[in-house]
Amino acid sequence: MPHTPIRNVYLLGNPASGRGRGAKALHQINALLKERGVEAVVLRTTGPTDAIRLAREAAESGAELLLVCGGDGTIRDAIEGVVSASRVAGATAVGLLPAGTGNDLARTLGIPTRREQALAVALDGAERNLDVWRWNGTPFVNIAGVGLDAAVAGAVNRKFRTLRGPLAYIAGALYALPRFQPFPLTLQLPDTEWTGTVWLAAFASGKCYGGGMRIAPDADPHDGLLDVVVVEKTSRVELLRQLPGLFSGRHVTHPKVRIVRAASVEVQAPPQEVTLDGELLGATPARIWRDPATVRVRVPRTSS
Repeated sequence: MPHTPIRNVYLLGNPASGRGRGAKALHQINALLKERGVEAVVLRTTGPTDAIRLAREAAESGAELLLVCGGDGTIRDAIEGVVSASRVAGATAVGLLPAGTGNDLARTLGIPTRREQALAVALDGAERNLDVWRWNGTPFVNIAGVGLDAAVAGAVNRKFRTLRGPLAYIAGALYALPRFQPFPLTLQLPDTEWTGTVWLAAFASGKCYGGGMRIAPDADPHDGLLDVVVVEKTSRVELLRQLPGLFSGRHVTHPKVRIVRAASVEVQAPPQEVTLDGELLGATPARIWRDPATVRVRVPRTSS
């Protein structure tokens, strides 16, 4: 039977996001909750790390369900807060209400983009444990990216913030590609070592980033493994030719693309920024491992 929680529900979001769209979204979601007889405690972020603090405080206050309205970065922060409290407080489930630029974790989990449908999943969906990964200690739950994809994320965040979805990332790629150079990379995996010159490496728990680019189409965010995707050096023209294939996952058959699954990775590369769930939060070199803690997320009941 569906298990609509009616107590200890918290709603977290950034009212300043999207030039006011965040405040409108919070208002609409709260109204929808009241129509279903759910009185939620509304938590509004006002600064860059507020979502971490507010989510932790909600979990420690006994939240049974934390609804997170935002993009992948806000969701990542909220999950970090819940995980940091879970060793003390225990069982807070997280419901995702996608309202960001990419919404890629929600896409991987099969969560609808329409607000009413996403809320129905958050209230009545099944629960699954979501893997939490650490990049030199900093958590991520979808994909970490080194190289060109980090440069693209930087371009999106700094120059194309008014664009949304795939268009933002395509614009970022076209801006970053002429300015970026392939770089040497060494990956130390549990059973082997790989060295080469690459455009990028993605460490994927989820399937997609960049507003739907299926960089790791077979990744499973519940299986305790990362899909490590490496794009070796090739011409810029060839890289652009393969860009449309990212949205269907066809790139995985290209001879310059390598994919391996691993439970941990050590990354050696020239010092550079790294994107964690779409935010520039990490740097190389790095060690990646799975946090022993997991977080429960609500997903559609038809989800595998």
